[in-house]
Amino acid sequence: MNYEVIFTDIANQNFYGILDYIAQDSPQNALNFIDKLQERTKNTLATLPFGGASYKDSIRFFVFDNYIVVYELNESKKQVAVYMVTERHRQWHSILDERMIQIKS
Repeated sequence: MNYEVIFTDIANQNFYGILDYIAQDSPQNALNFIDKLQERTKNTLATLPFGGASYKDSIRFFVFDNYIVVYELNESKKQVAVYMVTERHRQWHSILDERMIQIKS
């Protein structure tokens, strides 16, 4: 059974930030890239939610090329909540820890 993939507001903001950055060079490439990254994320997490590496507690992450997608799955609801999408060279662990405090508050 497939899981429903939900992008949180913060994850959507991450996509817009990536879009803005890439669009500085090529707006069309930026749109295409974001569409593909979102689709790949949805398809992968809907069918393989346990496939990502474990981070803390129930938090998991996938690496898609140069991007990290951080998520949490809810088995009882068959849902995956995407919390963060970021370039993999950033200090994503620190950023995630700060966001999780905000999300859990």
